[in-house]
Amino acid sequence: MNEGQYKVIPLDKLSENPNNPRDAITEDQALTELTNSIQEVGILVPLLVRSKPDDPKQWEVIDGDRRRVAAHLAGLTEVPAVVREMEERDAAESGLIANLQRENLDPLEEASGLQQLLDRGWDVRSISAHLGRAPKWILRRARLTELTDDWRKTADDERHWAYGWPAPWLELIARYPAETQEQLLKDDICADSLAKLERHLATITLELRKAPWKLDDAVLDPQAGACLECTKRSDRSPGLFDDLDASEEKLKKGAKCLDQACWRRKATTLVDRKAAELEKKHGKVVKVCERYGRTKDAVSPHDMKNAKKGDAGAAICLRIDGPKAGSTFWAVPQEWARKATVKASEKPNITPLKERRARLERQREALVNKALEELAGKICQGDLSEWYTDEILLRTLAVFGTPHKSVHIGAPEWDKIKKESVTAARLALWFAVLEQLLERLRTAGQSLSIPGNKSSLPWEEHDRIAEFLRFDTEVLREKAAKAKPEPKSWASLNADGTPKKAKLAGGKKKATASAEKKPAAKKKPERKPPARYLAKERAELVAKYKELVERALTIDGKSITKAAEVAAKEVGVPVATLERWAK
Repeated sequence: MNEGQYKVIPLDKLSENPNNPRDAITEDQALTELTNSIQEVGILVPLLVRSKPDDPKQWEVIDGDRRRVAAHLAGLTEVPAVVREMEERDAAESGLIANLQRENLDPLEEASGLQQLLDRGWDVRSISAHLGRAPKWILRRARLTELTDDWRKTADDERHWAYGWPAPWLELIARYPAETQEQLLKDDICADSLAKLERHLATITLELRKAPWKLDDAVLDPQAGACLECTKRSDRSPGLFDDLDASEEKLKKGAKCLDQACWRRKATTLVDRKAAELEKKHGKVVKVCERYGRTKDAVSPHDMKNAKKGDAGAAICLRIDGPKAGSTFWAVPQEWARKATVKASEKPNITPLKERRARLERQREALVNKALEELAGKICQGDLSEWYTDEILLRTLAVFGTPHKSVHIGAPEWDKIKKESVTAARLALWFAVLEQLLERLRTAGQSLSIPGNKSSLPWEEHDRIAEFLRFDTEVLREKAAKAKPEPKSWASLNADGTPKKAKLAGGKKKATASAEKKPAAKKKPERKPPARYLAKERAELVAKYKELVERALTIDGKSITKAAEVAAKEVGVPVATLERWAK
């Protein structure tokens, strides 16, 4: 390679490298220190430049852009440089490699530079040799360019649970498609270590070999196409999920689907298709749901007992979710499930009026909760700082605490303590108080949504928070009552929830047309009590029975058993009873 020519070049003849992965250079502490150093001892390492193809009198900086900016801030008018003739491709790649070897480079800037090299056709192992980094690290770091904008904003937002996540954590998220990344952002991931985050992500990567549909089926979801041709598979990105040196056969065998939404769509379509086929063939189909909180038209697998196709009451069952979604089996309802169904069908579900009104009150209070959340979200921490003293602030924080933040070891956190002003710290603490109040409101809202929960704690919590934030809960409850009025039909209900019966002025029940037409019910015949024989009557019946048996044996020539049956039938008493009386 051409070693280049040493030259002193005026600063106004230099321009920055357009391929520099760094963002715009800002005046931070490191730049200030570099400026001071240049003022004291000058530039020790010359800049690397090349003449611009469109203007030979101008120079493009390949390596040393920060030194150029610092020299300008230090008041210099010219800088030492090494001029090297390079083609466009070589210049761009040399600049990228030089900047990637710098210390304290932002992870996203690193990712941008690495991805540019990969896009230019560089082999990952060549980049690894130049930077002294493992190929797997290069692939994962470059993948940060696929991190969605929402995730980038979240990682810089102090109010979010993902604030301050280190680069290796974000690399795991960036491996997934944008749709999956957005879903993960809504999941509120609770992970305080890389291992826990990896375990959580393992639950959303689904093995393609366990898919209940054929992987070459392109008709199941025409928009997504066949799984075999899909790019959202782990084996399409070697080094991100598997070993970079793994064989193609091994990668294909352990391939995982990275698009949860697509998997769910295909599973739903498969189940619907299968259900239609089974209904056409067998008539009724019992849908079985394995997840907690199953749908209304499906039963739990625990409610069914495996059976054979020909067994009495056996029905074809279709699994609608889980790893075996779309598979079928024959089963009969369990005894307790059958009894529960019969009981539910026999007894109408009538809700007492008191319970209906209590449920309505909880619905209204849920509206109050929502209104309080909206109002609390608009409160400025500056207002609280003016309303309350620091003593109240400390007491509130001592009781409620502050929102959970991930722990990151390093100097930046400690440096921030020195720079933070007392006013900014006070506002930050009041912001933490607001966050905790909002969390308490969310918890109260969840309590109101639990069926059968009769606790009055949400009402008390609303009153306390509203008082603290200077809101009027009575006004909010009046608005909720107007938004959720009591149904007019409740006025015609008794206390037990049954309809009231209309009465005439004279106190007699109002006769309806249907009552007039209804024929009188037939009286059921009275049931006669069973006959009770006295001892004398028993003796007479036994004597007659024996006489008839003797005659049947001697005259008719019947067997003893047949003779006894004939005699007992004529007497009108069972054989066993007559034999017992005879003893």
